[in-house]
Amino acid sequence: MDDGAGPQALGYLMPLEGRLVEVYGLEAPIEPCAETRSSDPRVSAIDANGQKGRAVGWDHVDGKYIVETFDGVLIGVPEENLREFEPPPPEDGGFDVAWPSGPESPEFFAEMVV
Repeated sequence: MDDGAGPQALGYLMPLEGRLVEVYGLEAPIEPCAETRSSDPRVSAIDANGQKGRAVGWDHVDGKYIVETFDGVLIGVPEENLREFEPPPPEDGGFDVAWPSGPESPEFFAEMVV
């Protein structure tokens, strides 16, 4: 029986939550989330295709991941428009860890580092 409670309501994380992701396949520019607009009112819709960042949460109302791009913009992206991003190794110009910029749970980040 489906009671309408999604994974987060039950205390579970969505599959890409906390992971590095790449946005692809969007057909139109998307508006940044309210948090980004409040900190920079000049920001407008962006073509997020190819943007990379961290899926910092899940918006169960809109059914989208909240992604903080490496440019610091928060956007809501449907799951079907995200894929996990594996950065190149540091010796090839990539990185091996992306320190969270927000108030993510330290335990959650620590799991990714170990």
